[in-house]
Amino acid sequence: MGMSAPMGEGMLSEYLKEFGIEAPALKFVVPGDDRIRSIPLADAKTYGGMKMAVEDKLQIVMDSVLDPFNHPIEPTDWEIVSSTWPYRFGKFTVVGQPMFSDPVMTVVWEAKSLAIKMWLPSPRRITMGQLLTIVRGYLVQLLPSPLDLSLAPRMTRSEINNVIIQDGWSRSRDLVRVVQQTWCTKCLQQSTVFVGTTQPKGVVGHSHSAASTEPQMVFVVVQNLWEMIPGMVKQYRPDLLVPATLTVSEVKAIIEKQFWDTLGLEDEDERDEVLWAHEMLTAAADGCWDKIADQDTMALGNIRMAVRSIITYKE
Repeated sequence: MGMSAPMGEGMLSEYLKEFGIEAPALKFVVPGDDRIRSIPLADAKTYGGMKMAVEDKLQIVMDSVLDPFNHPIEPTDWEIVSSTWPYRFGKFTVVGQPMFSDPVMTVVWEAKSLAIKMWLPSPRRITMGQLLTIVRGYLVQLLPSPLDLSLAPRMTRSEINNVIIQDGWSRSRDLVRVVQQTWCTKCLQQSTVFVGTTQPKGVVGHSHSAASTEPQMVFVVVQNLWEMIPGMVKQYRPDLLVPATLTVSEVKAIIEKQFWDTLGLEDEDERDEVLWAHEMLTAAADGCWDKIADQDTMALGNIRMAVRSIITYKE
């Protein structure tokens, strides 16, 4: 039996209307990220409109777009392909560069001499309010820290609850737009956002300190993933905040200890039967994850990309 001809936009629209179905939004993804972003058909009907919608929704400066079968779509063919079955209901892959090119965001609390280096998701679509919620979650880990830290910030939960973002930006503002509008030459090298508790004027300024007064306590965020076999069931655990001076091996040992404490396993023989593998990986530019080399000597603060721990264990 031969393959039926693709259903054009007019025929498809009439077919959907007949059953009272509204045409669904187009679905877009970026390489290395399985999250789906939806863009209404009306906003992406033309190639130019789609590029503008992608820039706004995904924070990506688009170079090209692939159809659901990973074939490049010519700009002149976009209107036909995007409205034709089966392409219309698949996922289009956006190829391009993030508007926020540096994945590293440094959050500084000057009054506490504290800095947190975190890796933003790609696309970097996040509001200032979402960033503040994430930062507060990280700070809570230091209250008190489960790690035996020689140097730790002194703070209270009340202070954390009252932490605000620099310059009084609205919590609904887009982080990328805020960073672009800050016009800070130092932030062109690495984006920095300042936080603090409410000042007399209710505003935390964006002000880089002199080198002599740079934050003494620098922490790095490590992503934490468990995979249970058989079935490779993924369990996303809370990110872990660790001192930037620790080596990858030291962080790996900390994560394994937390894993055993969670499972309540103390017997070494039982542990050997449960733990299948534990990998420490770093994000690559192509969206993949690579094993970190020289883990005994590599300090976490020297790694430029996101770090992820993946524990694979048997049920």
